[in-house]
Amino acid sequence: EVTASTGLEVYFADPHNPWQRGLNEHTNRLLRPYFPNDVSMKDLTQDDLKQVAAKLNAHPRKTLDFATPAGRVEALLR
Repeated sequence: EVTASTGLEVYFADPHNPWQRGLNEHTNRLLRPYFPNDVSMKDLTQDDLKQVAAKLNAHPRKTLDFATPAGRVEALLR
């Protein structure tokens, strides 16, 4: 339905093939220190999530030539 209504192709990674989900796996690796497996998400507040988002958006990314996502967005909004 998505392809038919938007013209965008939709792709799904094969099960048990994490190399097909590079960005997802990398993001999970960045989030793991903040949200270990034994921490319940139900105990987190919106402020907790905003703090983690701010830290991740200030993290330089190789795909952005080591710029930060926050810096790139700021440059676009100028």
